[in-house]
Amino acid sequence: MINKAELGFGYRRVAKMNDHFQLFARLGNSYKARFLLPTWQKCAPEKNIWNALAMFLEHYGFERQGARPDYKHAARDAVMECKQADHSLTDPHIGQYVWTEFKRLLGSRNLNEGRNPLCPKGTSYLTKRGQYQTGKPSAIEWLSSLAQSGAIHNIVLFMKRKLESEQVNEGFTLLCGPGGINGIGPKIASLFLRDIAIFYGFIPKRDRYRLQPVDVWVRRISTVLMGRKASDVEIAHWIVQECQAMNIDAEAANDGMWYFGSQIADSAYRLDKAVKDLGYAEALTNEHAETLRQAAMSLTKLSIRTPI
Repeated sequence: MINKAELGFGYRRVAKMNDHFQLFARLGNSYKARFLLPTWQKCAPEKNIWNALAMFLEHYGFERQGARPDYKHAARDAVMECKQADHSLTDPHIGQYVWTEFKRLLGSRNLNEGRNPLCPKGTSYLTKRGQYQTGKPSAIEWLSSLAQSGAIHNIVLFMKRKLESEQVNEGFTLLCGPGGINGIGPKIASLFLRDIAIFYGFIPKRDRYRLQPVDVWVRRISTVLMGRKASDVEIAHWIVQECQAMNIDAEAANDGMWYFGSQIADSAYRLDKAVKDLGYAEALTNEHAETLRQAAMSLTKLSIRTPI
């Protein structure tokens, strides 16, 4: 059952920044209920290193514009094959083994090696601009180095420890910096860290802006509310500062901004109109809530087995 109160209803129809952030923060609960909790609770990433890695790759590693949808699913299957075969991250050539399995699953076509988190370091690949080699380790190689050093090599627990010890910037840099995972950029690193913080209920005090992934939807909303264009880092700082001034959960507001843009507005035109007109934003949210309610009722009926 959809809780309309959590979807941000009943706000004054005055287009003030505070009201919009309140709406986005409440929509953050919808993101958490629809996307984050079902995924994390099902995967139980803290219980197994392969579960954690499979979840990271399926739900975060390939979250960028233009990525083939089947990358993430093939990546998950390649990793889970390792788990079933009882492989270890310290096995020789484990990174190449998983990469070979991933290629097999996708028929070795259009693998986008330069931005693929499963592609091992030093892999040669050809583009329209010439031949290149990957300069960063794959996610498997990255974790294997942690295992060999004796560090926690569960990617979720490793980053959770970084947040708890207020080493947010270090964790962020480890994921997407010079020695980070191939294909992992700032947006994906921030998205992963933000969801770890939300799931485990721990918000660090320092470098909180690193938990603010800025995608096309967050960027468009922020540009309208700020009244100017800004860099992604500036936007991340701005959201945290504004939310702290309003006593609003910045992480909830961030995922609520994404939720509103991608799940409710669904176009730059409607998003721009909604950010300028709170009443219109509420109307779209109301319509979205009703659609989810009807869909939930329909799916509930489908799940009831008819007696033979």
